[in-house]
Amino acid sequence: MKIRNQLALGFLGVVLLQVITTAVSVWMDYRIIPVIATKAAEDTAKAIALSLVRQGDATRTPPLFADPVALQGYINDFKAVKKNSLTVVNRNKKIIGGVIPGDVGKMYAHDTNNQVGRTIRDGATRTFIEKSSEYPQGVHTIVVPLKMEQGRINGAVIMEYAPLLEEMAKEKTKKINVMLYLTVLCLLIGLGIAFFVSRSVAMPISRLKTAVERITQGDMDTPIAVKRADETGDLAKAFETMRAGMKDTLEKLQTEIADRKASAGQLEQRTEEIMQLNELGSMLQTCLNAEEAYDTVTRYAEKLFPGENGAVFQFKASRNLLEAVSLWDKSSSVDKAFLPEECLALRLGRVHRIDDANSGPLCPHIRKPESVGYSICIPMMAQGETIGVFHLEGEHTKAGRWEGAHNQWTTEKQQFAVAVAEHVSLALSNMKLRETLHNLSIRDPLTGLFNRRYMEESLERELLKARRYSRPLGVIMIDIDHFKRFNDTYGHEAGDQILRELGIFLQNHIRLTDIPCRYGGEEFTLILPEADITFTQQRAEQIRIGAAALRVSIQGQTLAEITISQGVAVFPGNGESGEELLRAADEALYRAKQQGRNHVVLAK
Repeated sequence: MKIRNQLALGFLGVVLLQVITTAVSVWMDYRIIPVIATKAAEDTAKAIALSLVRQGDATRTPPLFADPVALQGYINDFKAVKKNSLTVVNRNKKIIGGVIPGDVGKMYAHDTNNQVGRTIRDGATRTFIEKSSEYPQGVHTIVVPLKMEQGRINGAVIMEYAPLLEEMAKEKTKKINVMLYLTVLCLLIGLGIAFFVSRSVAMPISRLKTAVERITQGDMDTPIAVKRADETGDLAKAFETMRAGMKDTLEKLQTEIADRKASAGQLEQRTEEIMQLNELGSMLQTCLNAEEAYDTVTRYAEKLFPGENGAVFQFKASRNLLEAVSLWDKSSSVDKAFLPEECLALRLGRVHRIDDANSGPLCPHIRKPESVGYSICIPMMAQGETIGVFHLEGEHTKAGRWEGAHNQWTTEKQQFAVAVAEHVSLALSNMKLRETLHNLSIRDPLTGLFNRRYMEESLERELLKARRYSRPLGVIMIDIDHFKRFNDTYGHEAGDQILRELGIFLQNHIRLTDIPCRYGGEEFTLILPEADITFTQQRAEQIRIGAAALRVSIQGQTLAEITISQGVAVFPGNGESGEELLRAADEALYRAKQQGRNHVVLAK
């Protein structure tokens, strides 16, 4: 999946989470509003019942329950203020007060299953739907007992709480509207961010890839127009330098071809050399790795320089030693590896050529000077950096050590050797840049581990091998415990430092065949080929113990102890596909979190 699609899916996933949260909140409101309304109605009805039986205690006057006129006035006042209908009945369910004066003295018969009568008998509060000819759809009603001080029940208070439900429903509707508006806003913002980020990240890489393909196809005239202040911009500058260098080299070669046409005797030879040189350049562009490039250089050098011994030396990563990566004619007197100071061309920073005994000293890295008739060392430069040495030499003649050297090695031949060296150096540098670009596409820039896309591809590839050879495959899901606490306490810079340190730790404590990946956020994934359940669990436990021993410092402050939780799953016992294995390991990780964190849990 392309990078822009991954970014877009990530942002849309966040928006989807917001939508789900909104839906759950709306569903909870639908469930809880009737409960809240019923509780509020119950409290109000109980307060009314208490006021009806306790009214007048201080003045020795009878309570409202015993005064029909006062009771009716109370009910009317309550209706005017609260908008709720109120009905009071005695022990026999006869209405002694209500919002409809004509109902006074009648039996209350709007409750199903005698809810009012049962409340008068046992004193329990009940709710029911009051149905009548005026309200066939029913009205939400609550009934509470009228308890006297002695505990005797003299009747019941019946209160309609439909207005309360309606009011809460209106508030709920307003809340839902606000949440819907926020959800739509989040969706629009998420889409905008996804579009912006995908264009910002994916487009420069795509343009850079297109430019490299043009160079590979031989288009040296179109400049690479990717200007950014990040790693992509640095790569673009390097590729542009390479393109300009290759273009200059080709222009020099073309000029040289034109000059050589003046000499009829050398025309055919020079044309053949250029054809072979171009063929060498094309073949080098098709090489997939450095080993193929070295073999290609060896094959073509034997044809381009027949009769000469030679080698291409390249700096090792430490840049304190040069090592032969391409050799032709194994009788060469040069060591297979030597120190940079042992080559005069590197010391001088230019071509060092020896034609006879009086023309200058041989390079110290030539161990058999008596067998050398002439030699030349050419520094290999690319993007302003010396990457190695191109060396050629010829054996001495039978007539004498240096006799005939000038006739065998000419200035034109030296220029051709320099052009070959430039082609080889630019190709090797191009190979290195392509490997760098490839690493950027498969590795996480913060931790240096493989990214999630590469993890998914590697897991499917390893599963194919495991099925083919009937071998197990282990998967470990790792999560840093309380990672948010580190960010909140020490800042996000500390969180990034913890991720970097843990990434280095994982790379140093796994097998060469294991694949460490950053799954996302503070989660990591380890793929362990040919690892059974016992080995995978042991490795997870070793990693857990080792991570706890890590001590991360930032700005002189040592952070708190790091602990990790891990879920372990193994093919084929815990799943047949990559998705099933990851899900099983993730579920085990979740159970490790539930068990108190800093645990290793096996998948079920």
